[in-house]
Amino acid sequence: MQTITKKWKSGQKEDIVIFATPVSGKFCSSGFALTGQEEFGYKGQVYIPYSSFTYSEGFWKSTKAKFILHRDFSEVKYDIIRL
Repeated sequence: MQTITKKWKSGQKEDIVIFATPVSGKFCSSGFALTGQEEFGYKGQVYIPYSSFTYSEGFWKSTKAKFILHRDFSEVKYDIIRL
């Protein structure tokens, strides 16, 4: 979907490639835990599938896909994601 060249505070550069796979299924959501909010600075929702999910074949032709296809992912705070 998009390739972003990220320059970290250390001066290191990294290419980040954004992929998306549309799926359908049943998901539960919850606010991010308070300890995680403090550590990572993320205050949004977390979604986890609780049943089987399948590839949503017609998604990219739907009107809902426009939100994803026209999104600029370069504003995401990638440095809060730690592996």
